[in-house]
Formats: sequence, C-alpha cells, structure tokens
Amino acid sequence: MDHSLRFHEGSLFVDNSGYGEFGRVADGGFEPLSRLPGWTRGLCFAGAVAFVGTSRVIPRFRHYAPGVEPRRAKAGVHAVELRSGRVLGSLTWPLGNQIFALELTAGLGSRGFPFSPADRRPPGLEAFYSRALGIQWSR
Repeated sequence: MDHSLRFHEGSLFVDNSGYGEFGRVADGGFEPLSRLPGWTRGLCFAGAVAFVGTSRVIPRFRHYAPGVEPRRAKAGVHAVELRSGRVLGSLTWPLGNQIFALELTAGLGSRGFPFSPADRRPPGLEAFYSRALGIQWSR
C-alpha cells in the first residue's frame, strides 16, 4: 500500500506503508531504502535527509499491514539519509497512535510548550497535553 508519493531531486520516493518501508521508484519498481518500526505515512525532505512518519497499526486494519509487527509499531518521525537509507535519528511518542502527514515549515519556530507544570490551567488541559505528548506531570 503506497503512501506519500513525493518527487525530490529528480527521483520519486514513496512510503510502502503495509511493510513499514521507505524507498524510491527506480527502473519501474520499488527499491526500499529503509525499514521502519510501523506503518509508514508522511514524507518530506530537507536536503539529503528524508523525514518519514510511522504509525501504530489499528487492529481492524491489520490485514493491510502484512509486513508490520503490530506490537512493535511506534508513532514517530524518523530522519533517513537518502544515499544510504541509514536512520539518523528518531522521535517517537510512546503513547502516540497515528501520523498522517509531514510538512517542512521553514522559518517557523517555537518558544516551548504553552504552559509549564507549575502553571495553573483550566481542568482537563493537563490531561489533554499529557495524552497528546506522552508526558506525565507530577506536582
């Protein structure tokens, strides 16, 4: 199952989602560059590095992911060197579930999270950020 087809520097790259692979189309076929821990979805580039998203496999869709081990699948973003297919680094969310798409946003930045653990905030906000970011706050 292909996902996130992208042209980059004259080549067509694709996520082979059901097998947890990222690669390119060459000579009329798929050439895998990396195998990643999850359902591959989302793809963008920064120079010679691809950023590939992975998601957990939703149980009712297991039959679409014959090459992914559901218990080992992780939600995350992985930096992959295009020349070698080597994973340069990964950012995973232990409590995360799905990543659908990735986009590079040049010139944007963040000064941090919208609150610190000591801030007072409306009820429920802490639980939302804790689940979304996989963070446990203690007082």
